[in-house]
Amino acid sequence: MLFSPHQALGKFTATKSVDWSYEQELRLINFEAKATSIDMPKGLKIKKLIAGHKMSVEHKQRLKYVAETLRVKYDEMTITREGLTLSSSVPDWKSLPIKK
Repeated sequence: MLFSPHQALGKFTATKSVDWSYEQELRLINFEAKATSIDMPKGLKIKKLIAGHKMSVEHKQRLKYVAETLRVKYDEMTITREGLTLSSSVPDWKSLPIKK
């Protein structure tokens, strides 16, 4: 089965590991415009924002600020010897300056 680069990227970003299949996750991806907002589909609500393990501290700060603004949970992915894990014990971001 052959895919164009655009199709392959779409398949890659829309697919997740079987280990995470229990999560009821929906990914909203806009391939047409970078860093633009999108309208949430009716009936959907953001419950949690998860920072990737490779995100910069600045981006984590911004995501944490957005989570607080939306009043949703915030978690971070971390790397351990066992692999990727979800960490709910995030650093005290209030002690760091948050760029708006």
